[in-house]
Amino acid sequence: MPLSGEKAGSGVPWRLLWEQLISRDSTPSNISSQLVAMLVIVLGVMIICLNGVIVAELDTAGEVIPMWAIVMAAIFGLLVLLTLLCIVLQPQSTEKMSFKVPLVPFLPTISMFVNIYLMMKLDSATWIRFAVWMAIGFLIYFGYGVWNSNERRVYHFPQTSTSTSTRSLAGADYQGINASEQSINDDKLPSKVD
Repeated sequence: MPLSGEKAGSGVPWRLLWEQLISRDSTPSNISSQLVAMLVIVLGVMIICLNGVIVAELDTAGEVIPMWAIVMAAIFGLLVLLTLLCIVLQPQSTEKMSFKVPLVPFLPTISMFVNIYLMMKLDSATWIRFAVWMAIGFLIYFGYGVWNSNERRVYHFPQTSTSTSTRSLAGADYQGINASEQSINDDKLPSKVD
């Protein structure tokens, strides 16, 4: 259902996002969720820029650090803190979950900063090796794994026989898989009415 001033399928208007940013509403909504998603993207870009300046100019031992690099690092650092503050001010869900990341959004932000910094310190040969191994992994996965997985057989091509069979899975035999699949399929069929 579109909100007021919004066409169906057009997304949330900027005006509503701005109002959500400065409001003190304590209940999470679709608008606050979309705002936080956009702020996390902005936060990631600012952290990448900050780490780029740090790795390129500020990480030099014994050399004179250019003033522009210090100013740029300070600007990006302030933008990271401002974006983090905007995220903190948004309402959080009070639902009980089986697992939640502690110290949100501070711990994830520190994790983003440290991991991006470490990635930027890698040399080009490491990135080339990473790309080659990822390509090999994707070829194996999409060329063989997707087409020959047990999940694909069970969910895309269900067995129609009612006989009980034995399948070996990781060295252990499991009986009755086809029978349980058939009972699930029988539950989905409409019953005959005489």
